[in-house]
Amino acid sequence: MEAGQAFLARLRAGDAEGARNEMSQEARAATEVSALGSAVQAAQSDGAQEFALSEVFKLFAPLGSREGMSLCGAPSEPDLVSRHGGTNTALVTFEQPLVGGARTWTIYFERDQSAWRIRHFHLGNSAIGDRDGAAMRSLARAHASAGNAFNATILYDVSTLLLSRGESFVPSEAYGLSEERGDRHPDLSGGAPFTLRLGDEQFRVSLINVTGVNDGKLVLLLEQMREPVGDRALAIERNRALIDAMNAHRPEWRDAFDALVAAYPTGGRNVWRTVYSADEGYLSEPEQEPTAP
Repeated sequence: MEAGQAFLARLRAGDAEGARNEMSQEARAATEVSALGSAVQAAQSDGAQEFALSEVFKLFAPLGSREGMSLCGAPSEPDLVSRHGGTNTALVTFEQPLVGGARTWTIYFERDQSAWRIRHFHLGNSAIGDRDGAAMRSLARAHASAGNAFNATILYDVSTLLLSRGESFVPSEAYGLSEERGDRHPDLSGGAPFTLRLGDEQFRVSLINVTGVNDGKLVLLLEQMREPVGDRALAIERNRALIDAMNAHRPEWRDAFDALVAAYPTGGRNVWRTVYSADEGYLSEPEQEPTAP
């Protein structure tokens, strides 16, 4: 829709006030210009490309039917679109390719003074490398079926994130996801930080993340939580201890990921990352100081 394209164009141009003017009266009253700052940064981020219209849903709900969700598409695996905007609303998604993946902008519209205006929006990553949320879910399902609960938990977490479109939209690819994923691996239950039990050793991990690179490979990042060591050699030693333990006790990580990266704090926001390729083993440590994530 043109209103959505105008909104995103203003964000891309850094015009937060102009983007706010594309919103409905109700949305403008509840939204400060400063609240659009993060959206402007995302639209202008390095590697972000132009927006492409993906899906359009128009809802004409009768009076008394504004709550709940409308089912669109196949009844067995529908898209779910909320009806809370009023009797004449719409939802539009835009894809934005990134370096190493893609982002989706989900924009909810309502009629305001005979024009389509934005009520609210959501943005989030929707692909890592060349795998979107549906592909990541399929990979998670395969690992769950093979009994690789550790890999499956991480992959289901990633697919859930990639298929999230905010409070107003559940894409068909996410239908039934929470029921399908089942129990989490015991080391990854609850929230971060996690305690990875690898043989006789335990490692506290504050962040588990999956990233993509341009050739479509997936990289698993494990960031340790300990007192900063302030020493590169000691950080490398502790990173390699975690990687060696993963290779010894969770070798199945290689079936899902092309590389494993362990990170250890060295002071302030700085961490040191050590990279282990599933094909080549340890890659040489860079000749540079630790950098912030």
